[in-house]
Amino acid sequence: YTKHMQFLGLSVGKLTLKGLRLMGRTGSALPGRVVEKLSPNFLPTMLAQLPQGVIVVSGTNGKTTTTKIIARLLESQGLRVLTNPTGSNFVRGIISAVVDKAGWNGRLPYDIAVFEQDEAHAVHFARLIKPRGVLVLNVMRDQMDRFGEIDTTLRLLETLAKSATEFAVLNANDERVSTILVKDDVKTVWYAHSKALQPEFLTDDQLYHGETATFALGGTPLVVARTSPSAPPQVLGVIYLKDIDGKPFVKDGRTVTPKFTQWFPADRPRPPVPSWL
Repeated sequence: YTKHMQFLGLSVGKLTLKGLRLMGRTGSALPGRVVEKLSPNFLPTMLAQLPQGVIVVSGTNGKTTTTKIIARLLESQGLRVLTNPTGSNFVRGIISAVVDKAGWNGRLPYDIAVFEQDEAHAVHFARLIKPRGVLVLNVMRDQMDRFGEIDTTLRLLETLAKSATEFAVLNANDERVSTILVKDDVKTVWYAHSKALQPEFLTDDQLYHGETATFALGGTPLVVARTSPSAPPQVLGVIYLKDIDGKPFVKDGRTVTPKFTQWFPADRPRPPVPSWL
């Protein structure tokens, strides 16, 4: 019965998606809604095929861009990455992405999934699928029309972070994100920007104090962003403070893109994906 419902859900979902695209629409949500009704266990069953599991990206701002960056980094390491490229970050949007990318035989030809998720829907998603890793970006009050108050958003994100089974990647610069606690057996990885970049990346509280706001870190970052001393101020660098083997290196290297610059030691190749991925 379950296999029949899976096949029925996938088939109807694909036909719905095809029909919407013939009408010039993206089909980023409706196919997922249809499949959700026909086969409630569709998403957990499909994503269980992924050998490297699922990573969820959430936070008030920056989810789509961050998800795309992570997907490209993982693809550069030879992994086949499933994601929700249309930015539809509700559960039904992820179901639609799975319907689109799955074969008619129900197989997902991917190694890992990286999904952006709205803060509230991420909690619902995590009840269905326990993510291997969670990345929390920030907590800003420009979403009060949806969640009522900023502390409600924080509680949702903390619930999501606690659902991670292996690692949580947290923003050490954000006053609220830095208070999030995860399970004892889950690795916490901090990232941050340097003090020099604070005027460009103010947290919610710092917006009221501007450049005079105190620079603080809620954890010791493994990765930090800073400006290049030899490049224009708007060019950023991602500095990997520790290599995969734990040896520190911070050296200027080659430019990867004009806006986001990754500096690596000139005498060694691009660093591999960190061990916690």
